[in-house]
Amino acid sequence: MPSFVAIMKWDIGFRVEKSMSFDTQAEADAHVAAHLGTHPDAFVVVDPPGQASDLIADPVAKTVTLDILTPPPPPTNEEVYDIVIQNQKVLKAVVLALNDGTFVPGADVSGAILKAAITSKMAT
Repeated sequence: MPSFVAIMKWDIGFRVEKSMSFDTQAEADAHVAAHLGTHPDAFVVVDPPGQASDLIADPVAKTVTLDILTPPPPPTNEEVYDIVIQNQKVLKAVVLALNDGTFVPGADVSGAILKAAITSKMAT
């Protein structure tokens, strides 16, 4: 007996993020209908291949395909170290900007102003 999967949500690359399996199409259709307010483009597919995290949604055709691309390798130790160092620089710049009064917590400051202040402090 085939299973039915309600495809509820996908990311910007159409990779399925939220789904739920049901024994009957009626149950899957009822679940989609009950959640149309939060997931207006949800749809039901019959017995999709693979795991939900490996599925790519086509909301127009209301189908899914199995993503056969291999995931990227985990970052190397050097890449992780570079990320940590960059995060430390950002944190140090934020602390410097707070300490010298460049901006005050709770003040109405735009993102552009914050970015400029932090960027300038990272150069020091």
